[in-house]
Amino acid sequence: MTRRRPALAIAVLTACLVCTLPQPLRAQGEASNAGETRPEGGAGPSVQAEVSIEPGSGTVGDRFVYSIESVRGDSTVLIYPDVVEAAAAFGVVDVVDHPARETDGTVAERRDYIVAAFETGRQTIPSLELRVAAGHETLSVVLDSVSITIKSVLPDTMDQASMEPMDIEPPVDLPREIWPFILVACIAAAAVLAWWLIRRYVRPWWRRPREVAEEPAAVPRVAAHLVAFERLSELRADDPVGRGDLDEFYVRVTSILKSYVRDRYGVDVVDMTTEEVGPAMRASRTPENDTVWFEKYLRHADLPKFARVEPATERARADLDDAWSFVERTRLSGEEAES
Repeated sequence: MTRRRPALAIAVLTACLVCTLPQPLRAQGEASNAGETRPEGGAGPSVQAEVSIEPGSGTVGDRFVYSIESVRGDSTVLIYPDVVEAAAAFGVVDVVDHPARETDGTVAERRDYIVAAFETGRQTIPSLELRVAAGHETLSVVLDSVSITIKSVLPDTMDQASMEPMDIEPPVDLPREIWPFILVACIAAAAVLAWWLIRRYVRPWWRRPREVAEEPAAVPRVAAHLVAFERLSELRADDPVGRGDLDEFYVRVTSILKSYVRDRYGVDVVDMTTEEVGPAMRASRTPENDTVWFEKYLRHADLPKFARVEPATERARADLDDAWSFVERTRLSGEEAES
């Protein structure tokens, strides 16, 4: 008995030391579509979140609203998951952020994802991880997956035989009537007779004195780089970057550069996508350095226009300077306004 007492005392002491060590932050999850995180002891950042999708069923191509509603502390920052990549069975059409509501030190937010499904059956958006950060602490909550039923637009009563292509109809003998040919011959004879009478008894119109039409005044052609510089100056003065409207800025600056490339190199890229611009410029033997730069610039501008990735304000202003430098570098030497 006396030999076992030191071992028992060591075991009790080890258990006490383990209990006094600092514990990591844990996220508390629920079995429903809601989740909540809060560090042990009630201190630090916390978030409550709930997901839903409406309506619960539909047909191929219908629009559904996948919503994430959250309540967090006003000193925290909410980091949304990448729904576009996670919801592989759906196509994300649009993202709508509702105005945040602040009450008693908490902020209630809601984000709606407008999605569409193009495959029938039970489609699921998997569970996602919603994170909240405050200072150096970051917590996360795992949201439950949601499922909807997608039905086909075809009637349920259609069998496989009715969906297959029908056989070609056999040839049909058309009735052969002679009166259409007689009618055409009469019309042709009447036209010839009318033409002869006009030439014989009516003064030909080509012998009548003609009024000399005044030629329109020549429109002066303005050099492509001068037009581009003027539009870039207007864009700088309007300053959509300063207003925080980066989407408008990149739409306008790419439109200016596409019009300049069309007038400078003779390649009509105004209505082309980014993927079509490069091959078109190379087909017209545009210098490779200018083609590569323009492709890279368009891909960078597509991020805020289509992927909602907003660069910093300093980067946007630098992009405007780069556009100006591109026009200055590629303009024809000595080209001025012509009259």
